Amino acid sequence: MDILNAEPMTDLLIKKVVQTLKLCGRHLETDIGENSMGELFKKLDDFTKEGQRPPTLTETGTCFIKNLMLYRSSGWGGSTNDSSSTTTGATSAPIRFAPDNNMDLTEEEIRFLESNGAMEGGSSYSSGPSIDDIFDAEILDDYEKFLRDHAERTAISAAEKALELLSMEEEDAL
Repeated sequence: MDILNAEPMTDLLIKKVVQTLKLCGRHLETDIGENSMGELFKKLDDFTKEGQRPPTLTETGTCFIKNLMLYRSSGWGGSTNDSSSTTTGATSAPIRFAPDNNMDLTEEEIRFLESNGAMEGGSSYSSGPSIDDIFDAEILDDYEKFLRDHAERTAISAAEKALELLSMEEEDAL
């Protein structure tokens, strides 16, 4: 909670706090209790109020916080709310749906979650090739190389055996 007393309180700092809480807030609420999390969210909520907002925090930062509060109120994405009702207009970036179809995430949030392993199977939620697609292509290339190398070693081994048999037959013929 000390991080919320940092100076200056910037959008970037709030964004990191929000991303971290989106990743592990559900677990923190279980581990440290709802009261402690309530205090944390009270402090975050204060940042969204016009008179209490730190001067270095913009509307973008407050929208990150509001988005997080909606995510928490939906049971950390576990409820079946209509996803269209959770759109906050927090960003002008395209909005994508999280895997549970309950919370809107920005492209940047999706990348953050994917990079931290929180969105398994996330390839269907982002544009472009996923890390799995890239690894699949690499694995396929490596497998084909292995097959070529194995075939070459097998052919060399077979040729060596054939030469050995020939030389044994020549020795027997002499």
